[in-house]
Order: sequence, then structure tokens, then C-alpha cells
Amino acid sequence: MRVVDANVLLRYLLADHERHYEQAVAFLAQVRQGERQAYVTDAVVAECVYVLTGFYQVPRQEAADRLEKLLGYRGIRGPHVAALRHALRRYGRGGIDFVDALVLAIAREQGLAVESFDRKLRRECGSD
Repeated sequence: MRVVDANVLLRYLLADHERHYEQAVAFLAQVRQGERQAYVTDAVVAECVYVLTGFYQVPRQEAADRLEKLLGYRGIRGPHVAALRHALRRYGRGGIDFVDALVLAIAREQGLAVESFDRKLRRECGSD
């Protein structure tokens, strides 16, 4: 198993650096099939969302869809993969930022309440 950095996922999704893209494709093709495992952290996904939508101006829904699909590969592992996928789907619909969507998804996954001063997040939780 390999811990995957955001740059690997970004090169794969953006295909903007030929050599790195080819290496990412080769690795992630094996991950997609479950032949290799890739450990993906919450921070890496958050960085990908930030870079895709901020720096590269990829529309929110497109970035969310592409990352959510990638996290569905058979060899993807991590502490909150299911919550990340839920958070990406929620983020893609708009209204809250990705980290708030992730907080909400993890809280729901764990059966926990959310404590926040953020009105949008509180509204999502039904506590506003």
C-alpha cells in the first residue's frame, strides 16, 4: 500500500504534465482494479478540491464528481473513504464548502452531533 499525495491525484485528473500523468495512470489503473492499494487521507482530498476549484477553476460539481469516482476505485483505502465520497456529493450540490461537508459526513457516519458557529453548516445539521 502507498500513501498518495495530492499531486498524484491532480496529475491524473488534469493530465497537465505528460510524464507524471503517465505514471499516475499506470499506478491508478492498478488501484482501480484492486491490484494495488492507495491510502488517501482527508487532507489530500481537501487539497485536491481546493486546487481544482481554486487554481484550475474546475467547476465545483465536476471536481466533486471526478474525485468521488476516483475514491470508488477498488484499491482505495483511508480513514474516511465513505464519508469523503458523501462529502464530495454534498459539496458538489453547492451551499457549503468541502470541509464543512466532510465534517457533516463524518458526524453522520459516526452518529455524532456537530458543534459549529457556521450558520450554513448548522442549517445542514438542522440545528439552526
